[in-house]
Amino acid sequence: MSLLHALHVRFYDLIVSNELFNRIVWGNSKANYTNFIKQALDSLPAGSTVVDVPCGPLTFSAKIYAADNAHKIYLLDISKPALKLAQKRLKKLGASDKITIQQADAFSLNFADNSIDAVLSLGFLHIFSDKEQIIKVLGEFRRILKPDGRLYLQILVSDRRVSLIFQKFLHIVGQIGKPRRSSFYIDLVKTANFQIISAQTIGAMLYIKAQKQ
Repeated sequence: MSLLHALHVRFYDLIVSNELFNRIVWGNSKANYTNFIKQALDSLPAGSTVVDVPCGPLTFSAKIYAADNAHKIYLLDISKPALKLAQKRLKKLGASDKITIQQADAFSLNFADNSIDAVLSLGFLHIFSDKEQIIKVLGEFRRILKPDGRLYLQILVSDRRVSLIFQKFLHIVGQIGKPRRSSFYIDLVKTANFQIISAQTIGAMLYIKAQKQ
Protein backbone atom coordinates (compact mmCIF):
# COMPACT_ATOMS: atom_id res chain seq x y z
CA MET A 1 0.00 0.00 0.00
CA SER A 2 2.76 2.46 0.99
CA LEU A 3 4.37 3.27 -2.37
CA LEU A 4 1.15 3.10 -4.37
CA HIS A 5 -0.71 5.17 -1.81
CA ALA A 6 2.09 7.74 -1.62
CA LEU A 7 1.97 8.13 -5.41
CA HIS A 8 -1.80 8.48 -5.23
CA VAL A 9 -1.49 11.26 -2.63
CA ARG A 10 1.04 13.12 -4.78
CA PHE A 11 -1.13 12.78 -7.88
CA TYR A 12 -4.23 13.91 -5.98
CA ASP A 13 -2.36 16.90 -4.61
CA LEU A 14 -1.10 17.89 -8.06
CA ILE A 15 -4.53 17.66 -9.70
CA VAL A 16 -6.70 19.32 -7.06
CA SER A 17 -4.26 22.21 -6.64
CA ASN A 18 -4.67 23.16 -10.30
CA GLU A 19 -6.82 26.28 -10.67
CA LEU A 20 -7.89 25.44 -14.23
CA PHE A 21 -9.00 21.98 -13.14
CA ASN A 22 -11.08 23.45 -10.33
CA ARG A 23 -12.76 26.02 -12.53
CA ILE A 24 -13.53 23.72 -15.46
CA VAL A 25 -14.37 20.46 -13.71
CA TRP A 26 -15.91 21.72 -10.46
CA GLY A 27 -16.98 25.26 -11.36
CA ASN A 28 -15.09 26.41 -8.30
CA SER A 29 -11.94 28.33 -7.39
CA LYS A 30 -9.07 27.60 -5.04
CA ALA A 31 -9.84 30.94 -3.40
CA ASN A 32 -13.22 29.59 -2.27
CA TYR A 33 -11.51 26.79 -0.35
CA THR A 34 -8.94 29.02 1.28
CA ASN A 35 -11.44 31.76 2.13
CA PHE A 36 -13.71 29.20 3.78
CA ILE A 37 -10.89 27.96 6.02
CA LYS A 38 -9.64 31.44 6.83
CA GLN A 39 -13.12 32.70 7.70
CA ALA A 40 -13.60 29.69 9.97
CA LEU A 41 -10.41 30.44 11.92
CA ASP A 42 -11.05 34.18 12.00
CA SER A 43 -14.50 33.60 13.53
CA LEU A 44 -13.08 31.66 16.49
CA PRO A 45 -11.78 33.34 19.66
CA ALA A 46 -8.07 33.20 20.42
CA GLY A 47 -7.18 30.05 22.31
CA SER A 48 -9.84 27.94 20.60
CA THR A 49 -9.02 24.31 19.85
CA VAL A 50 -9.53 23.34 16.20
CA VAL A 51 -9.50 19.89 14.61
CA ASP A 52 -9.10 19.41 10.85
CA VAL A 53 -9.97 15.82 9.91
CA PRO A 54 -9.01 14.45 7.49
CA CYS A 55 -6.53 17.22 6.82
CA GLY A 56 -4.92 15.59 3.76
CA PRO A 57 -1.65 17.06 2.47
CA LEU A 58 -2.88 20.62 3.22
CA THR A 59 -3.14 21.41 -0.48
CA PHE A 60 -5.15 24.58 0.16
CA SER A 61 -4.68 25.19 3.86
CA ALA A 62 -0.95 25.00 4.66
CA LYS A 63 -0.29 28.75 4.42
CA ILE A 64 -3.39 29.58 6.48
CA TYR A 65 -2.50 27.19 9.28
CA ALA A 66 1.16 28.19 9.25
CA ALA A 67 0.20 31.85 9.66
CA ASP A 68 -2.21 31.16 12.54
CA ASN A 69 -0.82 31.79 16.00
CA ALA A 70 -4.12 32.28 17.81
CA HIS A 71 -5.48 28.74 17.97
CA LYS A 72 -4.49 25.26 19.06
CA ILE A 73 -4.76 23.23 15.84
CA TYR A 74 -4.85 19.46 15.42
CA LEU A 75 -4.32 18.15 11.89
CA LEU A 76 -5.45 14.54 11.62
CA ASP A 77 -5.48 12.00 8.81
CA ILE A 78 -5.34 8.23 8.49
CA SER A 79 -2.86 8.54 5.59
CA LYS A 80 0.81 8.66 6.57
CA PRO A 81 1.95 9.96 3.14
CA ALA A 82 -0.59 12.79 3.35
CA LEU A 83 0.60 13.72 6.85
CA LYS A 84 4.22 13.58 5.75
CA LEU A 85 3.56 16.02 2.92
CA ALA A 86 1.51 18.25 5.23
CA GLN A 87 4.33 18.31 7.78
CA LYS A 88 6.88 19.14 5.10
CA ARG A 89 4.80 22.08 3.93
CA LEU A 90 4.26 23.44 7.42
CA LYS A 91 7.95 23.15 8.29
CA LYS A 92 8.90 25.03 5.13
CA LEU A 93 6.47 27.79 6.09
CA GLY A 94 7.76 28.03 9.67
CA ALA A 95 4.52 26.92 11.31
CA SER A 96 3.77 27.46 14.99
CA ASP A 97 4.35 24.74 17.58
CA LYS A 98 0.65 25.08 18.41
CA ILE A 99 -0.02 22.81 15.45
CA THR A 100 -0.15 19.08 16.17
CA ILE A 101 -0.07 16.52 13.34
CA GLN A 102 -1.33 13.02 14.14
CA GLN A 103 -2.46 9.88 12.39
CA ALA A 104 -6.10 9.26 13.29
CA ASP A 105 -9.31 7.60 12.19
CA ALA A 106 -12.23 10.01 11.71
CA PHE A 107 -14.62 7.34 13.01
CA SER A 108 -12.85 7.14 16.37
CA LEU A 109 -11.14 10.37 17.43
CA ASN A 110 -8.93 10.45 20.51
CA PHE A 111 -10.58 13.48 22.12
CA ALA A 112 -12.81 13.71 25.16
CA ASP A 113 -16.50 14.45 24.79
CA ASN A 114 -17.35 18.17 24.51
CA SER A 115 -13.69 19.25 24.32
CA ILE A 116 -13.19 20.86 20.88
CA ASP A 117 -14.29 24.33 19.75
CA ALA A 118 -14.42 23.66 16.01
CA VAL A 119 -14.11 20.79 13.54
CA LEU A 120 -13.19 21.31 9.90
CA SER A 121 -13.76 18.43 7.49
CA LEU A 122 -13.03 19.28 3.88
CA GLY A 123 -13.47 16.97 0.89
CA PHE A 124 -14.45 13.99 3.03
CA LEU A 125 -18.13 13.13 3.40
CA HIS A 126 -18.62 12.61 -0.32
CA ILE A 127 -16.27 9.61 -0.36
CA PHE A 128 -18.96 7.46 1.31
CA SER A 129 -21.80 5.72 -0.50
CA ASP A 130 -23.18 4.32 2.75
CA LYS A 131 -25.39 6.93 4.42
CA GLU A 132 -24.83 5.28 7.80
CA GLN A 133 -21.08 5.92 7.57
CA ILE A 134 -21.71 9.62 7.04
CA ILE A 135 -24.06 9.67 10.02
CA LYS A 136 -21.43 7.91 12.13
CA VAL A 137 -18.74 10.44 11.19
CA LEU A 138 -21.04 13.37 11.92
CA GLY A 139 -21.88 11.76 15.26
CA GLU A 140 -18.19 11.53 16.12
CA PHE A 141 -17.71 15.19 15.21
CA ARG A 142 -20.67 16.11 17.41
CA ARG A 143 -19.32 14.04 20.29
CA ILE A 144 -16.02 15.88 20.53
CA LEU A 145 -17.45 19.36 19.96
CA LYS A 146 -18.25 21.58 22.91
CA PRO A 147 -21.83 22.78 23.35
CA ASP A 148 -22.35 25.37 20.58
CA GLY A 149 -19.12 24.13 18.92
CA ARG A 150 -18.75 24.89 15.21
CA LEU A 151 -18.63 22.46 12.29
CA TYR A 152 -17.25 23.45 8.88
CA LEU A 153 -17.79 21.10 5.95
CA GLN A 154 -16.80 21.22 2.29
CA ILE A 155 -18.45 18.52 0.19
CA LEU A 156 -18.49 17.57 -3.47
CA VAL A 157 -22.11 17.58 -4.70
CA SER A 158 -24.00 16.71 -7.88
CA ASP A 159 -25.85 20.02 -8.36
CA ARG A 160 -23.74 21.04 -11.37
CA ARG A 161 -24.61 18.93 -14.39
CA VAL A 162 -21.24 19.24 -16.13
CA SER A 163 -19.39 18.19 -12.98
CA LEU A 164 -21.73 15.24 -12.45
CA ILE A 165 -20.25 13.47 -15.48
CA PHE A 166 -16.80 13.40 -13.87
CA GLN A 167 -18.29 12.49 -10.49
CA LYS A 168 -19.96 9.44 -11.97
CA PHE A 169 -16.61 8.36 -13.38
CA LEU A 170 -14.90 8.83 -10.00
CA HIS A 171 -17.67 6.80 -8.37
CA ILE A 172 -17.24 3.96 -10.86
CA VAL A 173 -13.48 3.75 -10.18
CA GLY A 174 -14.08 3.86 -6.42
CA GLN A 175 -12.67 7.30 -5.63
CA ILE A 176 -15.90 8.81 -4.27
CA GLY A 177 -19.29 7.61 -3.09
CA LYS A 178 -22.60 7.95 -4.86
CA PRO A 179 -23.01 11.54 -6.18
CA ARG A 180 -25.62 13.42 -4.14
CA ARG A 181 -27.17 16.86 -4.17
CA SER A 182 -26.56 19.62 -1.63
CA SER A 183 -29.97 19.09 -0.05
CA PHE A 184 -29.02 15.52 0.93
CA TYR A 185 -26.04 16.66 3.00
CA ILE A 186 -27.81 19.68 4.48
CA ASP A 187 -30.65 17.45 5.70
CA LEU A 188 -28.17 14.92 7.07
CA VAL A 189 -26.28 17.56 9.05
CA LYS A 190 -29.59 18.71 10.55
CA THR A 191 -30.50 15.11 11.38
CA ALA A 192 -27.18 14.82 13.25
CA ASN A 193 -28.39 17.62 15.57
CA PHE A 194 -26.49 20.51 14.09
CA GLN A 195 -28.02 23.89 13.37
CA ILE A 196 -27.13 25.14 9.91
CA ILE A 197 -25.67 28.65 10.09
CA SER A 198 -24.94 28.90 6.38
CA ALA A 199 -24.88 26.62 3.35
CA GLN A 200 -23.55 27.77 0.00
CA THR A 201 -23.11 25.75 -3.16
CA ILE A 202 -20.52 27.03 -5.62
CA GLY A 203 -20.36 24.94 -8.76
CA ALA A 204 -20.05 21.37 -7.51
CA MET A 205 -18.89 22.32 -4.02
CA LEU A 206 -21.06 22.73 -0.95
CA TYR A 207 -19.77 24.77 1.98
CA ILE A 208 -21.61 24.27 5.27
CA LYS A 209 -21.14 26.15 8.50
CA ALA A 210 -23.10 24.61 11.39
CA GLN A 211 -23.32 24.66 15.18
CA LYS A 212 -23.81 21.82 17.64
CA GLN A 213 -27.24 21.89 19.25
